[in-house]
Amino acid sequence: MITRRQANAGILASAAAAAPALAAAEESKAITLPPPRKDGGETLFRALHLRRSTREYSDRKLPPQVLSELLWAAFGINPPER
Repeated sequence: MITRRQANAGILASAAAAAPALAAAEESKAITLPPPRKDGGETLFRALHLRRSTREYSDRKLPPQVLSELLWAAFGINPPER
């Protein structure tokens, strides 16, 4: 049985190996993302209560709005703009 850590390491290794080819293919396909929505949503406690870990991947492309919000949240520097 493979552990989650081993599976993640394999996924990261595959992504790292494919990154140069993907980056070269994507360089000419710049997209403009809408600004992330930062209002509304769940409270922190409700979000933690509803949290579930699942691992399902799809070939479906993310809508630009969802991609924008995920990248904004994942960037790590997301205080309110002043």
